[in-house]
Amino acid sequence: MDSPHHWPPVPSWALFTGDAGRIFIWVALISFLASALSWIYASKHPLLSQIGKASFFIGTFSFFGAIFCLGSLFVHNQFEYNYVFQHGDASTSLRYKIAGIWSGQQGSFLLWACTSSLFASLASLGSGQYRRYFTIFCSVFLASLAGILAYETPYAITAISGKFVVPPVGAGLTPSLQNYWVVIHPPTIFSGFGSLIVAAAYGFSAMMTKDLSDFGRRLRPWAILSASILGLGLCFGGFWAYETLGWGGFWAWDPVENVSFVPWIFELALIHGLIVQSAKKQWFGPNLILAGLPFFIFCYGTFLTRSGFLANASVHSFAQMTHVALWILAGFVLAGTITYFSIYSFRGRKLAREIEPKIELNPLDRQRVYGLGVIFLGALASATAIGMSVPFILDLMHRNPKVVGPHNYNEVIVWFFIPILIAMGVAPFVSWRTMSAKALLARLGNVLALSLGAAGFIVLACHLIVYNPASPGTISFPLHLQVPVIPWATFLLTLCAFVAISNIWRMAESVQRSPVSLGGFIAHIGIATLMAGLIISTAFQEKQSILLEEGDTVSALGYKISYVGMSHPEQFGLLNRDNKVLFRLTGASNSFTARPGLYYVRDDNGKPTPQLWPHLQHFPFYDIYFTLFAPQFDVWPQPVSFLPGQTIDPGQKDIQVTYHGFQMIGPPASAGTRFVADATVRYLDGNKDWHTYEVHPSITIGQDSPTFSLIGKDLSISLEGINPQNNAADLQVHFAAPIYPIDLFYKPMVILVWIGAVLTFLGGLIAAFYRRIPKQKKPKLKLPVEEDLDPGADQAKILVGTGV
Repeated sequence: MDSPHHWPPVPSWALFTGDAGRIFIWVALISFLASALSWIYASKHPLLSQIGKASFFIGTFSFFGAIFCLGSLFVHNQFEYNYVFQHGDASTSLRYKIAGIWSGQQGSFLLWACTSSLFASLASLGSGQYRRYFTIFCSVFLASLAGILAYETPYAITAISGKFVVPPVGAGLTPSLQNYWVVIHPPTIFSGFGSLIVAAAYGFSAMMTKDLSDFGRRLRPWAILSASILGLGLCFGGFWAYETLGWGGFWAWDPVENVSFVPWIFELALIHGLIVQSAKKQWFGPNLILAGLPFFIFCYGTFLTRSGFLANASVHSFAQMTHVALWILAGFVLAGTITYFSIYSFRGRKLAREIEPKIELNPLDRQRVYGLGVIFLGALASATAIGMSVPFILDLMHRNPKVVGPHNYNEVIVWFFIPILIAMGVAPFVSWRTMSAKALLARLGNVLALSLGAAGFIVLACHLIVYNPASPGTISFPLHLQVPVIPWATFLLTLCAFVAISNIWRMAESVQRSPVSLGGFIAHIGIATLMAGLIISTAFQEKQSILLEEGDTVSALGYKISYVGMSHPEQFGLLNRDNKVLFRLTGASNSFTARPGLYYVRDDNGKPTPQLWPHLQHFPFYDIYFTLFAPQFDVWPQPVSFLPGQTIDPGQKDIQVTYHGFQMIGPPASAGTRFVADATVRYLDGNKDWHTYEVHPSITIGQDSPTFSLIGKDLSISLEGINPQNNAADLQVHFAAPIYPIDLFYKPMVILVWIGAVLTFLGGLIAAFYRRIPKQKKPKLKLPVEEDLDPGADQAKILVGTGV
């Protein structure tokens, strides 16, 4: 890289764009504060409500102006800005330059601010009598985000020798983020996060106005839309993990994943609570709680991820916020949570009791089933929230942070997951009026029979199409209970089939009579399908680990696997991010070339670090998942120190090394002086024959690498260091050609996960559409016909006739 003195000066438009971005942030801060204050005093001065409305939209526009400015700096490689330098690079494609906007802390907060202000602006237009307090709540939160961005700005610029110059390159996105999902997943998931503000604002405004009569009807479509977008974002994150992390799964209960998962579950609980509120005029109090929980839980989760408490407990990486910005966020989380739930305690509960009619609870009706479902959804979310908070709690106790492992979640979550599935399948057949258990079973009889048949068919099909039907293993449960995988998977698949079939059945019965419920049925079918895909692809998967050397052919899962070469075999191919290692897989029914990614980057110490991506080969009913690990060049994990005359077999029964000593050729401690080790190596080849080799590896002062000595055609040995005081030598044995460790997975029915995600999102959109509040049509102006006009008619009649 050239000296900074030779870098070009910053163009004036780039300085203007950065200044404009900072100004937009400050305008947003001032606008949202002005909106909040205007609405607070609007009761005394009605004109202030118009100022509050205008200020709110100005603030929203300012956030989008700020993110547009940041995007312009990324696209045009303005690396003089610290944030652009850290997350942008001139050599990356346009999509990764755009993704750089939200790949760091400041940019992701700006994206959150944009999505939150957009949803708040759109929802405020239909908030009716709740608009005043709705806008106050949203304005305070958005002003807090603007304050964070004002202190921790993405537009910081550093002068070099008093001048603003443009570095020719930037650090670029971290290798793990350079995947097409980085363009799709963050905007989607942050749209879901931004939408959470709507429910909390409606809950707050309903309590402040002392009017719970209409908040459920106005909130319901926004809650459904919010859950749909957030759920889609979670699915996209799972697909991203599946395609890049190399362990063959979608979900690992990572603390940062759970920060998104918990609000989504609470939002689902809110949606079903609002159904009961609409149908039975009940649950106003619980729904006020559920309206605020998703938003405040996510704010709390954001505090956890950005404060550094989860830094060593997650595969996700976030830089720690500055103290001022962190205190702004923590202050809002603490003050907002205390304020919201204090208002509920002193006002919300009383309002709910006053508006709810006194009814006699039936022993069995849909309200009862919904109630159980909401309770188990809340328990599922609460248990997950506790698990994700463990590192934070341990840190407060001055203990080493420890992450709760996936097996811990699986042991606990299952007790909530099963009742939720049962409620999803039973609820569509339960009447809002009381009914007997016998009548319910009669309605469910055909569905249960079909569910058992469908589950049996699925299990049989899985046994027929998997490479090795006898999948071993057990599932751990509390009290040291171990359950075989296949029976347990069969039980869960029966529940998923029950949910899907019952909702299909009820959808067919009611779609023409009441299409308003169509979206809910489709969403439930989607969730059941998605869960079935996760269960089948995990319980019936096959995995085989192999070691493959160049020139060899190894068999695994019915395929013969051989090494082909590198996609970029040139000298610096392994430094090329697009480099792929090519392997040919030949099976009885199909053949293909796997292309897992492998290239090297240098860490802060200059040491090459491998970056790897798996290869996925999709087939209609299964995936072949090919995971490549870093090539092994060394037989031993690290060089072994030998004393003269010592024979060592360091964990390798087929290699024995005896070190005799070394010779020094040249003056001591001088450049060019060569040290030659004398050693004997006994090596057991593939035919189980021992061979003995006299080897003389050497090392030369002033040269970067040692000289290798061959051990037959398969191995070599190198001298890595010497100790003149005791004549000891550090030796390392290497493979003549790299060994490629590979995990090969057979994952059946992964396509169900994709289909389920699409159905769930589509069902949510349909449900939100049908639950939207239609615009009130203005009365048409009816002009009087000439013959209807009586010269002596009362003028008031004409005015009435025209609708004035």
